[in-house]
Amino acid sequence: MEDTLLIKVWERLRPVELKSFEKFIRSPFFNQREDVTRLYDWLVKNEKKQGLQKEAAFAFAYPGQDFHDQNFRLLLSYFFRLVEQFLSLQHILPDKLLLKQHLAEAYQAHGLTDNALRVVRQSRQILEKDTFENVARLEWQYNLRFHEFKFDTEQHLLNAADLQALSDDLDLIYLSKKLRQICMLLNNKAVYKTHFEIGFLNEIINYIEQKELIAHPSVGVYYFAYLTLSGHREEQHFRQFKKSLFEKAGSFPPEELHELHLLAINYCVRKLNEGNQLFFPEVLELYKEGLRTGTLLDNGLLSRFTYYNIVVAAIKTGDFSWAEDFIYSYKNSLEKRYRESIFSFNLARLEYSRKNYDTAMKLLQKANYRDVLFSLATKTLALKIYYELDEFDLLQSHLEAMKKFISRKHVIGYHRDNYLNIVRYTQKLTGLNYYSKKSVSDLRQQIENEEILTEKEWLLSQLGF
Repeated sequence: MEDTLLIKVWERLRPVELKSFEKFIRSPFFNQREDVTRLYDWLVKNEKKQGLQKEAAFAFAYPGQDFHDQNFRLLLSYFFRLVEQFLSLQHILPDKLLLKQHLAEAYQAHGLTDNALRVVRQSRQILEKDTFENVARLEWQYNLRFHEFKFDTEQHLLNAADLQALSDDLDLIYLSKKLRQICMLLNNKAVYKTHFEIGFLNEIINYIEQKELIAHPSVGVYYFAYLTLSGHREEQHFRQFKKSLFEKAGSFPPEELHELHLLAINYCVRKLNEGNQLFFPEVLELYKEGLRTGTLLDNGLLSRFTYYNIVVAAIKTGDFSWAEDFIYSYKNSLEKRYRESIFSFNLARLEYSRKNYDTAMKLLQKANYRDVLFSLATKTLALKIYYELDEFDLLQSHLEAMKKFISRKHVIGYHRDNYLNIVRYTQKLTGLNYYSKKSVSDLRQQIENEEILTEKEWLLSQLGF
């Protein structure tokens, strides 16, 4: 197990981290074992080519000794402990406020109160330069107030206002974290149909409204996100959520802003999957803002699902030129193993929208789709091309194959229902008596009443509506 864990982590270390780790492991403050240092040298020389070759690594770490499995496992354990210590420090050292907090506590433990107060004042200066207004900042503000209050108490300088400020900070911290957690639960519930018990929900919402805490970004943005996801007047609340998200974007660090954008986008996607076409402009606006701020990218990479959804939204709003520019501009932001397939599929979708069917089919045939949902999206696009070209024999075979594909694959939630509905209603289209007004009207009614059907607009257009 130790070797598996070690290699898994080792393979993820970036070159700059490996250079820093070399200094770390050669420092006698952190490591005084030569066998551990030699194991590091062996790992570097072998360039992670074939995993961890136990006997070869042991021989390098212990020259002239016979292989001993238990000793080797102990060596791996020491080494892995250092790797984890290094990774922890990598995250701690850039955090100036965290270091200041521990330094103040260390001074206080040594009875150097003046030094501790100086460090706390420095921390206050750092915090005042911080433009974020999220829960992390609230926590730092609370910690500083708490330290200042402790120092004042020791000097017998008691102030009731300080106690009230501490209590208010703690309330905001709890409410912000609780609302964020509630949003995560509701988002999960919407996708996976899970059930959660949410404690103090009504009390929290009532308290926020009574105390007028919505103005604070770390509360207000999540408050409107909650109202959006709760289903009560959700569309009205969604627009308030989106407005507050755009206005308060600078209050959140990139990681949290990314999470908030995804909450808003996922809500729009669910509405679109239910057939509500009015959400295409809404979601495209969110995507454009996310691209502008860079919050949709993770370490420079754009999710293939996000890439696909952006193209769909741009096409649905009729902005073909912007869609084409986006497809080419962000191609290299896709993960390399999916890049060509996802690029080809989205270009095919654009060409289909321009009614360049031959070009679209050639692009679809070019790509190799590893993801189930993208395979289904590809099959759906091919289905539409066959239908619009009156290739009904090919279409019937394609529909049967598509049904079998769905039954064989693990397709979750509304995705499964959606694609089965697309197949079912396309089959009804092919067998419809268009001369019977009642038959056409009945099918139209069925399609319009279907809750989960992303191709509702296309199906109705084939009926002439």
